[in-house]
Amino acid sequence: MNKKAFYLVVSLQALFLVGMILINQSILWCGQEVILKTEPVDPYSLFSGEYVSLSYKAAHIPLAKVSHPDLNDTSKAAEHYARGSRVFVQLEKQGDEWQAVKISKRRKDMGNNLYMAARVDWVRYWSGGKKTEVPDIWVNYGIESYYTPEGTARNYNMMMGARGLKVKVAVDSYGRSKIIELIPPDK
Repeated sequence: MNKKAFYLVVSLQALFLVGMILINQSILWCGQEVILKTEPVDPYSLFSGEYVSLSYKAAHIPLAKVSHPDLNDTSKAAEHYARGSRVFVQLEKQGDEWQAVKISKRRKDMGNNLYMAARVDWVRYWSGGKKTEVPDIWVNYGIESYYTPEGTARNYNMMMGARGLKVKVAVDSYGRSKIIELIPPDK
């Protein structure tokens, strides 16, 4: 009996680990591919090595230009979309890249459209040095770091600053996303 219990416990642990891997891998296998435009940042981590820190154009969401069905009074946006709040951002293809067109704290507001889950980073009522009536929201999609082989992060950062780097991302039906690859500007 002890031997069977031991094998059962070991098997359950192995299944748990395989399940965790399959859940993350399913985003890449079944997710829809999206191209996002980036903005430059230059990081280095002593413990993790070189990586490219990515800031996406679709992470800056001007409430005046997007739909927000769960918020009627934009003067209360800072309270409604508080820092750290989970939100869902609907994306729409415009040209060869995807842009934010709707934000909501309710997943059901996205319908059957492509959306990404995100966390609110901050809400700002200032634009161009002037106070605005309707705020801009910055979100974090959880795909803001991409680790690179030693010596290549600087090249990606230079591409991002000079000519624009794009990122191919897989997005599954739950709004989870994973980076597939960085796309140099000449591709």
